[in-house]
Amino acid sequence: MLSIINLFPLRSVVVTLRFLQTSNPSFFHQPALGAFLRYLAGGPEGFERLIRFDAPESGRIAYQPGQFYRFTLVCLAGGEKIFNTLLGNLARLPGSSPQKDRPLPFRNNCALAALHDSFTAEAVTRFDELCAYEFASLQQEAELWRGYDKLTWHTQSPVRLLKAKERRTDAKGEARYCRNLSDVDGALLSARLYDSMAELLRSRGVATPPRPPAPPLLIDQGHLFWLDADYTDAVGERHVIGGMNGRLELAFPELPPVEWLQWAICGQYTGLGQRVAFGLGRYQLQAPDTGVSCRRALPAASLLMLAREEDNLVEAWRHVVSNQELARNKLAQADVTDDSTGEFYADDPALTEGIQDEIPLERLQQALDKALLGSYHPPPLRGVVHANPDGSLRPLAVPPFIDRVLQRAVGQILTPALESCQYCHSYGYRAGRSRMNARDAVQSAIRQGYQWVYESDIDDFFDSVAYDRLDIRLRSLYGEDPVVGLLQQWVSCPVEFDGQTIQRKAGLPQGSPLSPALANLMLDDFDGDMEVLGFRLIRFADDFVVLCKNEEQARQAHNAATASLAEHGLSLNPDKTRIAEIGEGFRYLGYLFVNDLAVDVSGHKDEIEGKPSVPPNSWLARLGGRTPLAVDGVEIDRSHGLRGNAKADAPRQTPPERCNLHSHAERGNDPTRIGEMGDMGQLLCVVGGHATLSTHAGRLRVERDGETQHDVAWNNLQAVVLFGSHTLTTPALQAALARKVPIHFAGSTGGYRGVLWTGQPAEPGSGLWLKQANLFADPALCLNLAKQIVDARIRHLRETLRQRGITADAERLKLLLASVANATGLDELNGVEGSATRQFFQALQGSLPTDWHFTGRNRQPPLDPFNALLSYGYTLLHGYVETLLHTDGLLPWLGFYHQAHGRHATLASDLMEPFRHLVERTALSCVQRKELKPHDFFTAANGACLMKQEARRDYLASLFKRLNEPLQAVGEETPVTPVQHIHRQNLSLIGWLMRGDDFHAWRIR
Repeated sequence: MLSIINLFPLRSVVVTLRFLQTSNPSFFHQPALGAFLRYLAGGPEGFERLIRFDAPESGRIAYQPGQFYRFTLVCLAGGEKIFNTLLGNLARLPGSSPQKDRPLPFRNNCALAALHDSFTAEAVTRFDELCAYEFASLQQEAELWRGYDKLTWHTQSPVRLLKAKERRTDAKGEARYCRNLSDVDGALLSARLYDSMAELLRSRGVATPPRPPAPPLLIDQGHLFWLDADYTDAVGERHVIGGMNGRLELAFPELPPVEWLQWAICGQYTGLGQRVAFGLGRYQLQAPDTGVSCRRALPAASLLMLAREEDNLVEAWRHVVSNQELARNKLAQADVTDDSTGEFYADDPALTEGIQDEIPLERLQQALDKALLGSYHPPPLRGVVHANPDGSLRPLAVPPFIDRVLQRAVGQILTPALESCQYCHSYGYRAGRSRMNARDAVQSAIRQGYQWVYESDIDDFFDSVAYDRLDIRLRSLYGEDPVVGLLQQWVSCPVEFDGQTIQRKAGLPQGSPLSPALANLMLDDFDGDMEVLGFRLIRFADDFVVLCKNEEQARQAHNAATASLAEHGLSLNPDKTRIAEIGEGFRYLGYLFVNDLAVDVSGHKDEIEGKPSVPPNSWLARLGGRTPLAVDGVEIDRSHGLRGNAKADAPRQTPPERCNLHSHAERGNDPTRIGEMGDMGQLLCVVGGHATLSTHAGRLRVERDGETQHDVAWNNLQAVVLFGSHTLTTPALQAALARKVPIHFAGSTGGYRGVLWTGQPAEPGSGLWLKQANLFADPALCLNLAKQIVDARIRHLRETLRQRGITADAERLKLLLASVANATGLDELNGVEGSATRQFFQALQGSLPTDWHFTGRNRQPPLDPFNALLSYGYTLLHGYVETLLHTDGLLPWLGFYHQAHGRHATLASDLMEPFRHLVERTALSCVQRKELKPHDFFTAANGACLMKQEARRDYLASLFKRLNEPLQAVGEETPVTPVQHIHRQNLSLIGWLMRGDDFHAWRIR
């Protein structure tokens, strides 16, 4: 039997360095760290047989000055002199380091910070202070471990195990090595463990007996994957290093030989497989009670510590805010919610400017601090449904805003590192790569003589990723870093949808900033499996093609892809799997390929017969069988609606007197609370209490409390807008798509959520957007439009004062109308409007009770109760205007008056000006009628004056009432609601853009 006593005693030290300059190692640090250590040891011939090292910081690719770096050194018996030299030169850093012209990761850019004994954790300074791990201790430990009938084997660096001889006869290169679970069994693992020990002993001059029969060892279960990473050597040449990673559950049907356990325990220090002196082949044994034999040193800092750095959090915050459709809801950071909608409400929408300077840094850092301690509990995800052009549904699961920032912050650290070791022909969700790059790769292969294509995609991939496999991958790369646990918490969060909480057992949430990087991590092994077998795979997320030389190779590609994906619990989508000759043509990523010609046909997708409308493994499928399908709170991908024409009749009833929100929800038989078509014959708005939308015999039916409020032919609808909490049945949803009727979703406070549409814009579509962009670029034209809305704004301010008997101030406002007409630029016009607004609010001071402490307009945040009413009301109005801009096909982000910034809907800010007085009148009425009182408000920690919950409900009901009371506009005979006036004003602007008609801002006088 092989005796390893010659290797003992072992000594081990944990080394902590401090970087003096930046360092950018490759994903796997072993090549660079190994070369650095050999240099410091003097480059002795015996380094490989006497010294081992471990690089627990692998996976991190950037270090800044002042940051620490940790690794472990192991000295085998006989290596004392080399080890002493190594420790001495570590202490003399940076002076003892290699001086290179090239910026190697480890050079004169670091200094020694600390040494600790690996076995005792005591600080040391010299070799003779290190504890010796004697062979007798190994024997005792092996006897203890012999009492377990199961063990877990975790890799800690890539392991390169040669396949069994009979399975590598014709294999070359990396194909000779075990890559997947199917390549490894108990006998092979035992054989390679013996071979590693025997080779090390022979290098030390010890004769070794023949390999003994393998002990009874079974692999109960496990998950293995291969990962490659590039690195650059000392002369600047690029190489690839890779190996097998993962976890195996080992079972012993009978007691294993104690010698085998000695090899296995010792192998944790010396390595397993090929290139162990290079730092590969590190692993750890774990007992069923989670006890370990060889505890690995932790990195000097968790990735979470990097994520919590201020610069990183600011970058994440700015990125999320720039993509946040409701970025104006800044008060979310104060945890102020409207319980009737579950949405955050905010201050004046104009205040989104500068939101990037208001990052809640302390709150974000505290959350990551909790994650470091394992005490952070992420909130549920929010269910979001996106309709694909083929009629199928794509259920998304979106983290709340703050968690999106946190996830983005972690992703900014994690993603670049994972990117660095991924397959060269993977193009989805990767920086600097797109479907155009994939197109070029396909064309290049065709020109190289590939004449057949095997095309497929992975069935329901995002919803099928197994959490245990993801955990194994992350822990193989990042060990016990707390970031792994946090990532697992984030991806497995339940989904809240339609008032229900849906637990998720698998899947990456589409909507999480982390899912793209984790998806590519899960699929990189598939890429490698196909590449090592010689296939030309081109992948974009879960959609891929394999370019082949002939039909037989294409069939082999199908078999290989099926086997590789099955290893990871995944399968192919049979509806999208086919083999074809290149000359026959095939579609991929929106391109039609015929020979080496690629035609962009992304706007003309084929429909797939029998395709399920809901992904079978998604959270939405767990609602299967329930109809109606609730869509309250659903955000659907932002796009623009279609235009149609027709008419529907709806009886009108006079709206009742003011009531609070509870009674408002009970007025089930009031059609004006639903909305009406009136003389427009195009747009149906559903506003107010909960309603159900269903389809019957080609008609859309809107019901509330069992009574039908509308029954309209689908063909007569331009669009439907749902404000607030309503229910849309699945058949109605599909009917809307089939008949190309967009359904727009907005919160009950008006905030735009998104649109369900076919993805095919109708006229004027992009033509309108181009007109909008071209004409709004003309300052003179913009000035004429802006004069219209400012004129209307001032007239309405004047009328508000006149109705309250404040005539002198009203007359002073009248004088400003001439200044509007004479303004020569937008800045001058803005100054006129600002002056009018200041005069208006100054005039109001005397009409408001003194205990309201109103001294003029303030915001960001509002500091008194009346300003809180104004800010909340403006936010509601802005949301309504933005939603109707989407519905009517205009670009809300491209305005003609207000200053554009980020994704703020500036056109909504422009076109809401004539309607602002409705908010001001509502606020005044609530105060003067004593429906709201100062004690209905409170001051938050940031100084913001906020409404209490009941007051918000009452005020919201008053605003709803105001926005649904018919008003007569100048030049119109029939009164309609302000919501309809907003729509008509949009149509007037469209007429100005498309036909040169006069634009008329809404005016009541």
